Amino acid sequence: SILRKSFHDLAKKYPPEKCDLRLFAWNSHLLSGPPLKQQESARLWIENLRAGGGNNLRYALEETLSLFPEVQEVFVMCDGDMKPFGDRNATNTNFSRRTPKPSSAGEEASGSDNWDAFVAYHRNVRFHFIALGTRADGERMKEMAVSGRGNFTRQT
Repeated sequence: SILRKSFHDLAKKYPPEKCDLRLFAWNSHLLSGPPLKQQESARLWIENLRAGGGNNLRYALEETLSLFPEVQEVFVMCDGDMKPFGDRNATNTNFSRRTPKPSSAGEEASGSDNWDAFVAYHRNVRFHFIALGTRADGERMKEMAVSGRGNFTRQT
């Protein structure tokens, strides 16, 4: 899949001796991969990734940022929509409380959160976006990368 290829490419570009790159996948729950210095475990984790449906980007980002509070850059790879940040006119701007963990991995995000307000709340983090395939909402990801002070690219 494009995701597995992209993870392998990142692992080659950022070897453990250069940086502490961590890989995560999400549906509506966050799936943490092993540290890349555990090369065989990381390779197997990447190879076993499968699409599972569901999407809650806010939960995945908040969980990642809580696990790594000093992180300065986040790379988001997505092959679908950007729920709950898909609506450009979203009115929810309160990020002082984390979104609760979805009850199941396939549960879709409900509500609509304002991406610019989320970025302002996490002002010390740059958000980069990688659209995987032709069905990804690349236009929205590009807008989110710009407001997140990051870069955008598309992998096909």
